[in-house]
Amino acid sequence: MPVVHRLPAYLLNGIAVALGIGIIQLLVVATAGPQAGALAMSGAVCASLADVPNTVHRTAQRVPAAALLGWLAALVVALLQAHPVALGLAVAVIVFVAMMTMAWGARAGAVSFAPILALVFTMATPPGKVPLATLAVWHAAGALAYVGWSLLAASVLQRRYRTLALCEALRATAALLRARAGLLTDPGQAADAVAIRNWIQGEAVLAEHLQGARDFVFTAPDSARARRDSAILLRAIDLRDMLLASRLDLELLGNDASARRLLDRAAEGLNQIASQLDAAASTLRSDAPPVAPADDDADRWFEHVPLAADDSRTRLLPLIASRLRGLAADAARIHALLRGEPAGRRFAACCRSWRQRAAAGRSAGHRCAAMAAAAPADDAARRAADPSRCRRHLHRKRGLKAPLRVGAGMSTIA
Repeated sequence: MPVVHRLPAYLLNGIAVALGIGIIQLLVVATAGPQAGALAMSGAVCASLADVPNTVHRTAQRVPAAALLGWLAALVVALLQAHPVALGLAVAVIVFVAMMTMAWGARAGAVSFAPILALVFTMATPPGKVPLATLAVWHAAGALAYVGWSLLAASVLQRRYRTLALCEALRATAALLRARAGLLTDPGQAADAVAIRNWIQGEAVLAEHLQGARDFVFTAPDSARARRDSAILLRAIDLRDMLLASRLDLELLGNDASARRLLDRAAEGLNQIASQLDAAASTLRSDAPPVAPADDDADRWFEHVPLAADDSRTRLLPLIASRLRGLAADAARIHALLRGEPAGRRFAACCRSWRQRAAAGRSAGHRCAAMAAAAPADDAARRAADPSRCRRHLHRKRGLKAPLRVGAGMSTIA
């Protein structure tokens, strides 16, 4: 694997930031002297705080915001350096406003720290040594130069950022599968507590990585590679949804010896699927030729588990095998996409729909939330209007039927 393929996104971004600041300082020092170079570098450093692995669109929003806030803070401090009381009040206000921007979440932290760093740089300058106009011009020049550099670097690294974000999403999905397997196999209350904690942490990490991958993949320009990446990401989302739905099935097995053997077999299947996802992530990251995953039949995992003929759990085995088969099929389909096989007409149409929504800037999450909120009331109204429908609903709730598959529509798309 080439060295560049081993580098994570934050390291690539750090190299780009260091190069940008160094180039700006060298150019300004060569053309206007060391004092101007130091002022320009302070502006570039303040702007660079908001330059993290991100899409070009979000970089164009955050880096200029950090540059502007840093420049305004530097001007205020330079104007009030000769007035200590006013300077103290200004520092308090700047810090308060900067910390209030944290209300937008942790991702606003870099932007909020830019004016504080500009405040420190400007207060380190002896009063009266640098004219206000000189400080304002060179600080702004350094900040604006870095804004241009950040957009250029983000454009160049965008494809690599997208690949790495998708790899992290696949690895997080594999980690969640292993956490679920650990929850099935670890006996004892203490082990269960650790497994549950790992499961919850895995869900949070996976949600974050899926969101990051979605931001990169669904906003990419349309191309064969972008469509392939979109299909892989949707398969990973489908895997997550089916895994969450499978919890409802496995909890019905019980806790006796036969149930433990069944859970061990299910955990073995989950670990094998997780290994396939890790292999897919490694293939995607290194651009190596993909390796076909092992063809494991989920039905064979439950062949030699002794259950009585009248045991009600025998009705669950085909369902659990079907869940595992669906998970394995999604993992195999990800490998097929990496080998260059088409996503399928209906799945490709779904990918295009997601990408069009992202390009148009519409929030699919808000629509889904509204539909989810309206669905219970709408379903209740239909059942009230049709008594036989209501009876069928109650019968399904009381019978031993398969739970609703979250995202099942995706898994049936070929």
